[in-house]
This record gives sequence, structure tokens and C-alpha cells, in this order.
Amino acid sequence: MLIRSFRSSTQFFTAATFARGARFSTTGVSEVKDRHWHLDKIMNFREGITKDVEKSLSNKPIQTQGVGVARSLLLANRIGRNTLTLNTLRQISARFTAYDMKDSDMLCWFMRSTDAKFFCPGPDFSCFTSQDGKIKDTDNRKFYMEQFYKELQGLAYKSTRISRPFVPYVNGVIGDAGVALALHARQCVVGPNAVLSHNQVSRGWFPDGGSTYILARLDSPGLGMFLALTGTKLRGFDLVASGYVDHYLDVNSMDALVGIGSDSLSYAGFEMSFNDATGIAYQMQDNDHTFFLANYYERIAQCFDKDSVEGIVSALGSQGEWGQECLAKINAACPTSIKLTHRLIRNARHLDFKSCLKQEYYAALNMMNRADFHEGLATRTNLAPKNGPTPKFYPSQLNMVDLSSVEELLRLPKGAEDLNLDAFEPFVAPIEIVDTQPFEGYFSNRMSRAKGLKLARIRNVNRDLSKVKFAGPRTF
Repeated sequence: MLIRSFRSSTQFFTAATFARGARFSTTGVSEVKDRHWHLDKIMNFREGITKDVEKSLSNKPIQTQGVGVARSLLLANRIGRNTLTLNTLRQISARFTAYDMKDSDMLCWFMRSTDAKFFCPGPDFSCFTSQDGKIKDTDNRKFYMEQFYKELQGLAYKSTRISRPFVPYVNGVIGDAGVALALHARQCVVGPNAVLSHNQVSRGWFPDGGSTYILARLDSPGLGMFLALTGTKLRGFDLVASGYVDHYLDVNSMDALVGIGSDSLSYAGFEMSFNDATGIAYQMQDNDHTFFLANYYERIAQCFDKDSVEGIVSALGSQGEWGQECLAKINAACPTSIKLTHRLIRNARHLDFKSCLKQEYYAALNMMNRADFHEGLATRTNLAPKNGPTPKFYPSQLNMVDLSSVEELLRLPKGAEDLNLDAFEPFVAPIEIVDTQPFEGYFSNRMSRAKGLKLARIRNVNRDLSKVKFAGPRTF
């Protein structure tokens, strides 16, 4: 009612104003036309305000569902397709802390999307630009982006430090920001509609949100490098077959698991139900599913498990049509992003999770000030017009990118604030192991990695942080 009356009053005001101008004007038709044009501008401006009001009233990006021992955190920004803003990141981070500390009776919690197509495709790029599509004022944009990527990397770290079972369910499009939210959790589950694509190099960026940590540790040598440099999509069970995540469930089975979580009486009971459900689903899918890249494992290892981008390009030249397709994707991307991504993933093989997050953060602070990033925003994101211009990156060729400049991108810029991941530690109610019961599942495949997390009944004890048992990042 408020929106309807506001719009009606706006239209009445505009019509009345124009009527007065037309009635009392003595300067002829031209002035009436000019005033009509001016009033159209007013009407358009007021209509924009009305849309903003409608959006703010109808769109609550973060919602909660459930009571008692199991809760669900819902990504519900349907208007923005669950893209992330700085405010949204901070809301999610606050929920992480609240669920791990304040609700002492909570047994487990889930993260799901209310959008059937999108889980979290990435940042809301419109926050990096002004309304007319141009780059925001340098100082404001720089501050916003620094805070955004600090929160993003911190949230990725926090998702691995939660003491209670945390089960994100990814059943839609997910990008690098979505990886930070969900894919680092030990009990992350993907569904049949999950779609992951690392296409950041095509828009002057690189895999962030802790993605390089996973890409460097996939099951087949060079597979992570192949996915990052070519932007090849992984769908549904392919995410499990590649080793990107460990668990798979269809929507009905996931709904049943949420119900089991609400009825569980102990951590051990929930963990056993979780492992049973995902183990059965894995066996059923693994028997019938063939990973679409399985036949290319040997080629991928030969071409992409190289110490330099030049080595990759050279190896692809002798791989026929498939090699030419890969080269076309690499050559269409930003040369600096290609070499930076290669260095990040190669470094990540020898770094722990915190160090990977930090090197990505340093790269973000440096890349956000480069013209390549702005060119990518204008031509390769949802801000770009359809059939728009081809991006013009500089340097324009791989052989023009100096390795020393790439190494410089991995250093903290002068005057910039370092990333303190310890500040993102969830302030949990410390827990004590009362009894430990390792669950021996009946399936012996990569899913057995999840068995490393021992099941236990736990109870809240004193505030001695040395007794806190965190899940930690996934093991590979």
C-alpha cells in the first residue's frame, strides 16, 4: 500500500505540475516541450526511487529458518541472484559467529539458497561502479573493495573454524565468492544443478575466496590449472568426481537430512546419518556416472602440470583440436591474469590455507587498481551490454607479461593494511570431548576423507580456548 500510494502521489504531482506549466505558459509550444522533457526526467528519477523502495522492502538477502537444534541460513537475494555485497558478507559473518557462540543448544546448521538457479555466482559488480556504469571515485571504490575482499577472505577462513557441523548445500550456479562461503566446509554438499566455473581470468581477475587452495589439490595433476585457465564448467556430480567437494545429494535427500538434523540428539547421531546418506548417494552416482574429463586426464597432466605458462602453451600446440580449443580460451583471457593465476596455484601447492588466503588478498589489492580489472568489469560481467565490445587488456600478449611484475602483484602494497585472519576466529563456547566414536563407513573411496573428522558427544565447558576443537579446512 505504501509503495502504491507513493507512486500514485508521484504521478499526480508530475501531471499537475505539467498541467500548470502548459496552462499558464505564454511562450509557445517549444517551452511546453522542454518542460515536458524536464518533467519526464523528474518522473524517471522518482520511478527509480520507487524501485529502490520496492527492492529494499521485498528483498532480504539473508534469512534464517528453523528452530531448536538445527537452523538453516538462507541466501534469499533473488533480485540480485545471490551476488554478494560488503553488507551481505558482514551479515553472513555475523551469523557464523552467532550460531557458533550464542545458540549453545544448536547441534548443526545448514546453508541453502532460495533461488533454484543461483547459489552465489560472485560479487555484486554494480557496487564497484556508479549508476551510469563508470568506475566510482577512486578513493571510495578502493576502500570499498579493500573491505569487501578482506571480509570475503576472512569468511572463507571462518567457514573452516566452526565447531558445530556446518552443511552448505550448493544446488545452483556458484562462483569464487560462493567458494568462500561454502566449498571449504568439510561437509559441503552439492546437488544435481550445481554449476561451478572459474572464469575470472576472462575479466582481468583471478580465482579468489580460497579457490587456489582447492585447485592446487584436485585429484588429477594439472586439473585445477586447467579449470582455472580455461574456465571449464563443472556440473553436479562432476564436482565430486574431480575432488572439488566430497558429498552429493539430490534435493529430496537433502530435505530429509535437514529433518534428521532437527531430530538428532547428539553430534554422533547426526554425523552417522550424514555419512550414511551421502555415502549411499555417492555409490549410486559413482556406479552410473562418468566424469566428462576422465578421458582427458593424461592430456591435462601433460599440458597443464607445468612450471610456466609458456610451457603450457607449447604443450597444447601439439594436442590437435582439443589443444587449439584450450589455447583459444587462454588467448582470449587477460594475459596478466593468466600468469598471475598460474603463479597463485603453483604457490598454493606448498602453502597452508591461511597463506593461500593472504596471497590472494595481496593480489586483489594490486589488481583492483589495474586498467585490466576495469576493462573486464565493462565488457565481461553482467554490467556489460549484450554483444558489447571485446576487452582490450594491456599487456595484450602473454610474452609481454614480465614475471617480476607478477611477483610484485603477490606483495602487500605500500600503505595497505595486512589481512589479519585471526580477527575472524569465531568466538565460540569452547567444547570438551566427552567420548569419541570414529565412524567406520562401508564405502572405501575418496569419501573416506570425511571419516577423519571423529564423531563425539560434546558439552560446553569453560572458556579455555585450548580445548576448542575446530573442523579445520578440508583434507586432500
